[in-house]
Amino acid sequence: MSAQETVRETVPLFIAKTSIESQRSSGYTGTHSAVNEFVDNSVEAGATEVRVYYVPRREGRKLESHDIIVLDNGRGMDPDLLWQALAFGGGNRFDRKGIGRFGYGLPNAAISQGLHLDVYTWQDPNEVYKAELDVERIKNGDLDGIEFPELEDIPESIKRSLAKPIGTYPKGEEQDENVLLAGDWPDHGTLVIVTQCDRLSFKQTRPFVEHSWELGRIYRHKILDGVRIYVNNRLIEAVDPLYLNPAARHFGAAAWGDEIKVEIPLLDPTLEDDDGKKKIPTLPVVARFSLLPEAWMKDDIKVNRNQRHLFYHHGMSILRADREMEMTLTKIVGLKETDSDAWWGGELHVPPGLDEAFGISNNKQGIHPKAYVKEYLGRALKPAISKLRQMVDQRRKEQREARQGGEPTFTERRAAEAEKLLAAAYTIPSDPQYQAQVEQSLREFAKRHCRTGETPEMAYERIKRSTYLLEFEHSPEGPFYRVDNFGRHVVTYINTAHKFYDKIWVPLGNLTVPDAGESGGAGEGDPLENDATAASPQTALAMLLMSIARVELSFRNRSEEAEDLFRTLRSDWSTTLRTFLNNLS
Repeated sequence: MSAQETVRETVPLFIAKTSIESQRSSGYTGTHSAVNEFVDNSVEAGATEVRVYYVPRREGRKLESHDIIVLDNGRGMDPDLLWQALAFGGGNRFDRKGIGRFGYGLPNAAISQGLHLDVYTWQDPNEVYKAELDVERIKNGDLDGIEFPELEDIPESIKRSLAKPIGTYPKGEEQDENVLLAGDWPDHGTLVIVTQCDRLSFKQTRPFVEHSWELGRIYRHKILDGVRIYVNNRLIEAVDPLYLNPAARHFGAAAWGDEIKVEIPLLDPTLEDDDGKKKIPTLPVVARFSLLPEAWMKDDIKVNRNQRHLFYHHGMSILRADREMEMTLTKIVGLKETDSDAWWGGELHVPPGLDEAFGISNNKQGIHPKAYVKEYLGRALKPAISKLRQMVDQRRKEQREARQGGEPTFTERRAAEAEKLLAAAYTIPSDPQYQAQVEQSLREFAKRHCRTGETPEMAYERIKRSTYLLEFEHSPEGPFYRVDNFGRHVVTYINTAHKFYDKIWVPLGNLTVPDAGESGGAGEGDPLENDATAASPQTALAMLLMSIARVELSFRNRSEEAEDLFRTLRSDWSTTLRTFLNNLS
């Protein structure tokens, strides 16, 4: 080497102190999706018991945050493996046979929720190793990597805290049945502790526990195979969205049709040579379906929504290595989910070898299939889905026609009475041709919006008597409400796919018990199966939306510019509201 030659050092691929903050925003949709990564690791390590704890942290009496603790009885790790596991991309699960991906899960999930991670692991109860990751020390330049694990016993204070009920939810009696006794501490396993949590999805303990029922759906096959998962000492039951397995929380559906096997190329088949010499290998995905009991359609909506979680299962459950990735129809066949999709079940088993084709990322946050995959699946699955939808719609129609109905709801009657106190919002043309068009439109509307016990003719008669109508629709991309009218009849639609419905409308409806004497019914699967009373906050909210609808129609009938203004306002308002509600504690 000459004197003029310069020795250049290798620049690190990542600068720890500057990249650690960007790693914190690694795409997890919330606390539960991050915690799922820890559960994945536990299941992959052969655990038969996984315990998740959301431990309240208080300053005096004030609840400040929660620590996340996950304990399992898996194989545990030796110090070298633990050392690697805390490095980004340092995991050892690259064989594509299990539920792990790329080795990013443990550190990424932890720092997405908190600033400090401690991991204890042991293959022998007398030889416990500990490693840690501290975001602030890395940002300050005190550390640029993971220090080698050291022998360190789990603090007795942690063992004592986990040997009694956690916080105030669930209630103590339920926790007492499943609490981890000191003598039951696993002989091998891993303990993950995330502290200084500053990015949690909720502030209170209860929603962390209540929303954890989804673990029962995501890991249902693991649970049915014997894995026990607890959240704050509540045992999570398997939730089968097909309602076929008698060991799951709810069952009673019937298997429908034959399994459908689809061979999916690992790469886009258009990449094949023209002479056919370069053949692209394929792997099979398997779809199966179920049809839910017709009798459930007659049950109270709160039973179907809150107990069976029926309306949370729109679409097909996409499973990779028996772990659910996402519930969707749109992404796999291009069909929008509808209310009818709550009454049939479907799941699609995808082998890990198709990760790239299905767009499964390292943090397993949903799927993003390539266009050719959707094409293959659409051709194979759309006929079955269309048939199921037709059968569900026919059942709903028959049940409506078999029952009595035909009265406006309490809310609609009160809005109509208020209308009498106001000046006309807009002018209704009186010519016969316009009136004939309105009548035809009303009849078509009535066919699509029969309520409980109504025939189309009964629905038409009810609608003719109603100045105001409140209806529901499932539109994933739509605004949280929209307005339409047929002459003097004003229709306000509430979108059950918007966060407004789950986070505002439904909670308000649960605050009071509807008066059975004022029952009006709002159709199968709709939230006004029993109409609210005057004392209900939900009724007041409905009146608010109906009044907005009236004002909007009055302006829309003045000019096209006013109509465009309200359409833009409603769209922007809905987008902003969705963002706000997604971040609501």
